[in-house]
Amino acid sequence: MFGHVVVVTTLPHQATTASSTKHISLSSTTVPAATTRIVATQGRGWTVWIKSPTVDIKTLTFLNDRYGTLSFAKDKHHVYFCCYPDARWVVPGADPRTFVLVGPGDYYEKDHYSVYHYGLPIFGADPATFVVFPEEPHYGKDAHHVYSGDTIVQGADPATFQFYDSYKVYSRDRTHVFWEGGALPTADPGSFVPLPMTSKAAEAVGAQYGKDTHHVYIENTIVQGADPATFLVLSHPTATADAQDASHYYREGEVVR
Repeated sequence: MFGHVVVVTTLPHQATTASSTKHISLSSTTVPAATTRIVATQGRGWTVWIKSPTVDIKTLTFLNDRYGTLSFAKDKHHVYFCCYPDARWVVPGADPRTFVLVGPGDYYEKDHYSVYHYGLPIFGADPATFVVFPEEPHYGKDAHHVYSGDTIVQGADPATFQFYDSYKVYSRDRTHVFWEGGALPTADPGSFVPLPMTSKAAEAVGAQYGKDTHHVYIENTIVQGADPATFLVLSHPTATADAQDASHYYREGEVVR
């Protein structure tokens, strides 16, 4: 998939010139002694640099192409994370023999010993049972916990945790409703629903409303005094109102008239 590896033999503060760069095959075992950086280039011109003088070119492979940029590579000695210009390092402790990306989305990784998020270990996560939520790949779970990124979603039950179909900022398990990974202590998971919005409303409101039989919420905050039975988001919000119930109009969760 990738046509070549470029070995840059200049030091980081020196200008790279044509005479200081040469192309070698991935199958080559010859690496100049002065190598300080290895660069893999893709057909679209994106470039990723792995800072290491010990990369084994013969076994070097690239694992994915995130956001148009190669983000993980490994050889027989190490796993390398190289997603951002200032974040290219050997993943400490990672086992290249068993290291894999956990998809979809490639936001998580694991090997036989650990689970990782962007190349950093999630302490305590169980790689044997860890999976990613396909509908929201920024979340994962193992047999014991649900994770948002590298953070445990406190109180979430991995066996029953799920996302509302089109509104991923809200999620639930058998006893809680969550907004962006935090529990709403008063919300009822049996009756809670995110409120549908047109694309125009979503752009205008900039926040998500939801409700259960007892309360209306904007994000993780109760809309005081709102009537959940009649509350709805306006399909054509204005500068002064984005929702209404039988008694009032609201803007960003506040009564306006």
